[in-house]
Amino acid sequence: MILNSTDPTTGTVIAANDTHSSSTVQPTHDLSVTRYFAAGSVIRIYTYADAALARTTNSFGIARMAAGPAGIQGATGPQGPAGPSGDTWSEYTLSAASTVDIPVDSNLYALELLLDGVHSAATGANRNISARLNGRSSSLTTIMTGAWSQNTVSGNPPTSESFVFQNNGIVLARTWQQTVHQVHSEAYLPIKAATTARMAFARSAVSPNATQNLSTHLFTTMMDNSTEAVTSITIDFGGGTFTGKIRVRSADGAPGIVWRGAWAAATVYAANDGVTYQGSTYRRRVGGTTSTPPPGDATNWELLAAAATGSLLAVQSDFGANNAYSSAPGGEYAVKNTGVYLQIDYTPAVNAWWEVEGQILMRCDAAAYSGAYSSIKLIGTDADGNANPYRGSDYATQHSGVNLLLTRFPKAVFKLTAGVAYSARIRHGVDSGTWSHHMGVDYLQLLGKAYAR
Repeated sequence: MILNSTDPTTGTVIAANDTHSSSTVQPTHDLSVTRYFAAGSVIRIYTYADAALARTTNSFGIARMAAGPAGIQGATGPQGPAGPSGDTWSEYTLSAASTVDIPVDSNLYALELLLDGVHSAATGANRNISARLNGRSSSLTTIMTGAWSQNTVSGNPPTSESFVFQNNGIVLARTWQQTVHQVHSEAYLPIKAATTARMAFARSAVSPNATQNLSTHLFTTMMDNSTEAVTSITIDFGGGTFTGKIRVRSADGAPGIVWRGAWAAATVYAANDGVTYQGSTYRRRVGGTTSTPPPGDATNWELLAAAATGSLLAVQSDFGANNAYSSAPGGEYAVKNTGVYLQIDYTPAVNAWWEVEGQILMRCDAAAYSGAYSSIKLIGTDADGNANPYRGSDYATQHSGVNLLLTRFPKAVFKLTAGVAYSARIRHGVDSGTWSHHMGVDYLQLLGKAYAR
């Protein structure tokens, strides 16, 4: 964009790149031009001096500088990595075939099969187009098979017919009393030997030629109980012939997960092994063994599903181990043997509630008025920021008598944070008198249950 200036005396427009002259310019009327260069522009300021009017008038114009020539194009970058391979179909083109044998890889889990074309028969009998699974000594078991017919002109409701076909195979389609039919069929066929039963199924749509008005639809579901692998598949057109295409591809998909049960530190895992840990499930990323539980080892374990809120995550327990009494001075914890605390430990993989319950048999060893209490002590800082809280106090007193026995059941619930190590003990305190507790397995117990929150 160019801005022009105007001679204030004559009104003549002066273009930004013009040299100005005028016949009316007097000696007292001078024109001077000053150029300033800014980034990408030239700024010209025109100054007119008029002595008669004793004034100086300035105007300016801006001329955009022309763009320079384009620079040299840089080198082409390296080619990116190849994308994943698409699905590959093996295709068979048939012309008036009565049967066709399709080889298979016996290591494949299953195959998908598509059949499109024209079925022809010399007579108008009903005919089954079937797939025989060769290499097996036992037959598939028919669960459900049905065929429907529909008169497309009169709109009569469909009729159905149930039939059974075994012979180590499955019905792919069924023609319906016409000599020529258009056939489309889809099937899923198990191939690899397996120790558990699997399903085979097929569905199809069959329509006669243009002069007919009857169509059929079929579905077949069969149970494959064989433990033998399929070596090949024979497509049998039921005494007729077929002209068209058959397409086959592997239905294996991505590698599945092999479930190994609860995680164990000493177990050597393979890639895609699956484990459970405190209510959550994990997939092994690479083979190997690690002593770190899955929640703290994202390098080797991928979280598949976190434990559901309220689900039981873990159970802990500890019991007395000495059939004798131990004295209990104030502020100490219950011991299960001399110098060994009764204690349970837990590190939650997810945020959790920890329900802890104890049982302790206390004995008053003095005849005077006495008092003692028991409670659950958490060692660690809970999710609310409370450091080493104790809860669920259960108080006991006596006024007289010696060897008074009291069984107490302190209980508490703590709010835990994922990844933090916690412990719980029974706190056995004495306000007055002399007390002791029994260290036997039947009288001293501590139980914990953790739930996802």
